[in-house]
Amino acid sequence: MGKSGTRAGPPTVFPWRWYYHLASVAFWALVILPLVLIKENRRFQAWAILIPLLVIVVVCQMLANLSTSPSDGAEGLQTFVVTLATAWAAVWLVGFWVASRHRRLTLPAAVFVMLVVGLLSYLCDGRVLNLENVGPPIYYIFSALALLLPLSLSGRCCRKVYSPQRFMLWLWLWMPLTMAGVLALGAGGLFLFLGVSKGLLGLAHILIMVPVAALMGGLYGVLLYLLNLPFMLLAFRSPFYHERFCKVFGLQAAADAAGEQDEDEILKESRGME
Repeated sequence: MGKSGTRAGPPTVFPWRWYYHLASVAFWALVILPLVLIKENRRFQAWAILIPLLVIVVVCQMLANLSTSPSDGAEGLQTFVVTLATAWAAVWLVGFWVASRHRRLTLPAAVFVMLVVGLLSYLCDGRVLNLENVGPPIYYIFSALALLLPLSLSGRCCRKVYSPQRFMLWLWLWMPLTMAGVLALGAGGLFLFLGVSKGLLGLAHILIMVPVAALMGGLYGVLLYLLNLPFMLLAFRSPFYHERFCKVFGLQAAADAAGEQDEDEILKESRGME
């Protein structure tokens, strides 16, 4: 142990109890509770939301195992990814329930759910309870906003003409732009708030750091797009979640649009015959 202590000494006993993991169990239960409590989710198809969540958790664990020397940074990144994926899975289960009653509250409810899940996760992680390690929660808040806003913007862009490919193309555009904008504004506001330096030197700092933050934000947006991809594949492959996805974002599936178009043509023909 070197300067930390002698080699030969009395062993240190640390008592460990089974209930120390109850906080983690409560965190994972956040995904199970909407499946059990919400009536619309009491279907076998609804449990498919666990598939993309497990895929992300397994991939994240595999990448962590590739590291020869695990560090606090790697563990913190794993906690961040798993927390964000879990919160997003909870939004898929709760968002439809809120949208079916008050559609205007869908986005605020989604933000609220993601913040609650993130708060519980980081409260369970004792490493972020001190003020010196507030970076991960701040990154989580930025990522939650950069995940929800591009989806809303992509939904608006596909209101008239919708297809899964078109939606994902718009999402590929909006997600990096949103993340870049959020980080650029955050970096500029932080420099102005802290007042690191004034005059031309302060202006030079802002002109240098804001573009760098925007570039890093664009890269993070691409990674966030990949993180969201398993959930989007589920939404497009599963009729249960595809119907829910279209209703939340006010979209119309191609088959439904074609059916309505055929009905309009029949009505026009019948009026012409009259």
